Amino acid sequence: MEQSPPQILRRIYEARQSRNPRYSMRALARDLAISQTMLVQVMSGKRGLSAEMAIKIANRLQLPETEAIALLDAVVFETLKTPESRAFFQAIRRQGLRAD
Repeated sequence: MEQSPPQILRRIYEARQSRNPRYSMRALARDLAISQTMLVQVMSGKRGLSAEMAIKIANRLQLPETEAIALLDAVVFETLKTPESRAFFQAIRRQGLRAD
């Protein structure tokens, strides 16, 4: 996948912080309705996101559809264990994106 969930969350955080230099990780955690500890663990890659949590994040942040799909795709991709599964997932996502 193009970006991992931590990279996507970091990009979201940095975009918000560029609009408001005082915007903090604590503020993002508040906006996501999760603990700051959990947010730091996810952003550092120590903890994964579930598909349900990715959907919650997309809803809480009112992400545009393309960003919400990218986050959910990244979460699903990370749960796949074998290279074959990952390659198949990437292939069907590319196919689905071209069909739109």
